[in-house]
Amino acid sequence: MANSITTATARAKFAQAHGTSGTIHKVVKMAFGDGGVDGSNQPIPPVTGATALGNERLRKTLDSVSYPVPTTVRFIGSLAEEELVGVDISEIALVDENDDIVAIKTFTKKGKDGESEFVYQWDEEF
Repeated sequence: MANSITTATARAKFAQAHGTSGTIHKVVKMAFGDGGVDGSNQPIPPVTGATALGNERLRKTLDSVSYPVPTTVRFIGSLAEEELVGVDISEIALVDENDDIVAIKTFTKKGKDGESEFVYQWDEEF
């Protein structure tokens, strides 16, 4: 089971862009962490006011951005075989070009070994 939110930071940026500034910063990175579950290994629902992952381990430039339909943007981020070996990934975040976390997703732990690449796809629908 996965839980995801758009952060309060992102919501404020959307409001300013729609109201006065007319601009919003692009999502350019994905952050990966292991702090997305509780003591019973259940995903912790992220809160809108969050500004960070529970325990961020790595932040990387996105692999790609695409538009499967006009109202959906798809972000792809990945962990190479040699990255975060031995870490149980349980949370990811989208990060804008101001280095602000704008969305967070938590999910059950995925154990990362040194023989597998992990690819994460995040669809943002409007």
